[in-house]
Amino acid sequence: MSVAGPPRERSRRRFVAVVVVLAIFAVALPVVWWLATVQQKPSQPSRSGCSEVHIFTGNKQSPYWPFATALQRQLSDHLGKTTVLPRETQGGAENLYDLEGYARCGVAIAKLNVAVDAAYGVNQFSSDSAEDASSSIPPHQIKGLRTIGPVFDDLMQIVVRDKPNRPDRPHITDVHQLCGRPLGTGLALSGSIQLTQVFYREICKDQELDLRKVKKDTLKNGFKYLNSTGPDFVDAVIWVNASPTADIQNEIRDNGARLLPVPASVRSAMNDNWRQIYQDQGSNKFAGQNVILPGMIYKEDYGLKQDIATVGVPNGLVVLNSADPGLVAELARILLADQDSTTPLASLWGENPRHRTLADVESYVTSQVPSLFCYVPLHPEAIKVYQAKFHVPTCGRS
Repeated sequence: MSVAGPPRERSRRRFVAVVVVLAIFAVALPVVWWLATVQQKPSQPSRSGCSEVHIFTGNKQSPYWPFATALQRQLSDHLGKTTVLPRETQGGAENLYDLEGYARCGVAIAKLNVAVDAAYGVNQFSSDSAEDASSSIPPHQIKGLRTIGPVFDDLMQIVVRDKPNRPDRPHITDVHQLCGRPLGTGLALSGSIQLTQVFYREICKDQELDLRKVKKDTLKNGFKYLNSTGPDFVDAVIWVNASPTADIQNEIRDNGARLLPVPASVRSAMNDNWRQIYQDQGSNKFAGQNVILPGMIYKEDYGLKQDIATVGVPNGLVVLNSADPGLVAELARILLADQDSTTPLASLWGENPRHRTLADVESYVTSQVPSLFCYVPLHPEAIKVYQAKFHVPTCGRS
């Protein structure tokens, strides 16, 4: 028969027992929580088989460069130990060419209409055309191109002097006055030349752009030619790019220049010209959509007094069909997930609140410019990602 201790001793024993139980519970609870978390943790996204990924970007004066560095950070987070490297180039055409040397682990930032040229070997990618002496890569068709998706719209930007600085130079107030005039169009392997050619054929009544009158150089040097009174002058600098940079804003201001609007009638004619040129390439099955879109350069972008109407084309991520499936899937996920993210857009557009979202992938793939995703189809791995969110049209699977 046990004998109970005094009341004070019994209370002390109960207190010790409670403390021991609480201590065990305090140790066990985190372990149980950790085990439950491990058991319930969703499967991780697929990883890339690439030890290095190369993002072919354009030159560092371009807004593509800060965008590529933002994408580099995101992709590095998604792919773990993979090294992601933005690569400086002359522009969109070279970005596409460079994929040939990095078929599995390369991604190009390029205008999607320029990717069409590359896929069919036309315009600046035509092997029948005379090789441009200023280009380091002989023009040729690039086979096996595939689109991952749109990122943002590139805008045609045309800058002229506010006042002529030579007596024999016209005071240009309308885009049609550019016909026959010397122009600056960017580097030889820039993707801007294609839209400039389509634009020129319309304003000059189907005349081809005379490349002998074109200065192919950096944008910074283009402004020098615009301000020149010597024989190397140009009457306009034309480029097709996503957004302003502080450097360009300063060049416009310091050179007494201004942006020319591109009327809606010109945009309509440019779409007609696109269809005329490309309907045979697509067997006339999907050439009816408008590829050249209305665009707006907002006054906040360049410190202007008013908005400037222009035209735009989608810019996106392009790979070869042999690209690493995990890499393509991660990039497609980033395009979908970043619809409301400011991380990459802040690097590209700065503080202008009108530019705080990436392109709506679903809208572009399904309705707005579907022909671009028929001429250069979506990569199969991108389709798998998108099909979980929306229906992908048949031509996007070609």
